[in-house]
Amino acid sequence: MGWALRSEMAEAAAEVLVSQGARIQTLRSCQYRNLQLSRCGKYISEIIGRTVNYVSPTKETFISALAESGIFIPEEYISIILAQSHGKGDFTSGDLTKLLGRKPTSKQYLAQNFQA
Repeated sequence: MGWALRSEMAEAAAEVLVSQGARIQTLRSCQYRNLQLSRCGKYISEIIGRTVNYVSPTKETFISALAESGIFIPEEYISIILAQSHGKGDFTSGDLTKLLGRKPTSKQYLAQNFQA
């Protein structure tokens, strides 16, 4: 997935407003490369010093796990979440990198939020 931090999307939006004004254009606020969930698991494993495996569940297993945890997610969102976990809808863009003037963070974010 081409995830991006909200803070970086906000920074990029401010840059558009300040530097580009009201020009009509479409910019994608996503990463310059896709970050697979399995890679996130690998990064978190490195950070906390324990193995974290990403498991892509079936729809039934996912719904069951949510129910057991007392979490309700509407059916429409479950389909979207599962499609994303299987790489559907992946897209990347250099727009965010260009607006920030640097590569967006991903591994650094995980390091800040998943401590050993």
